[in-house]
Amino acid sequence: MLLGLGVIVSLIVVQQVEASMAERGKAESVARESEKRYRELLENANDMIYVHDLEGNFISWNRKAEDLSGYKMSETKALRIMDLVAPEDRALAEEMLAKKLTGRGSAPYTLRLVSKEGKRHEVEVSSRLLRWKRWDGWRAESHTTSIIF
Repeated sequence: MLLGLGVIVSLIVVQQVEASMAERGKAESVARESEKRYRELLENANDMIYVHDLEGNFISWNRKAEDLSGYKMSETKALRIMDLVAPEDRALAEEMLAKKLTGRGSAPYTLRLVSKEGKRHEVEVSSRLLRWKRWDGWRAESHTTSIIF
């Protein structure tokens, strides 16, 4: 009798584990699809969307950022955000980041970016600080909207 009860309990445990694994597989599939949709939305946005660390090193950016800057994401290893900001607007960009770091935040502001080819783009910048688990420390997420005259 005890042996039969042990077999039944073992079968129930195995069924529960299999059901849990199936649910986990479904949840992972849903998460992958959601990430794929989000990435597609981000990559095809009409705004330049980018993430950089607090030293200004780029972590990621979308296709619109590549179009405006003239740089591919793979070329940004040694590129910092201030390398794209027009010299006359760098003080403003640094001031706005400093405000954000002190918790005072900042409203969207306008500055000029200079592309790899030397072309200037006037853009409106809106940004916020993020703390992502997959990275150690704070990051700034920003997006810019091109101002076309």
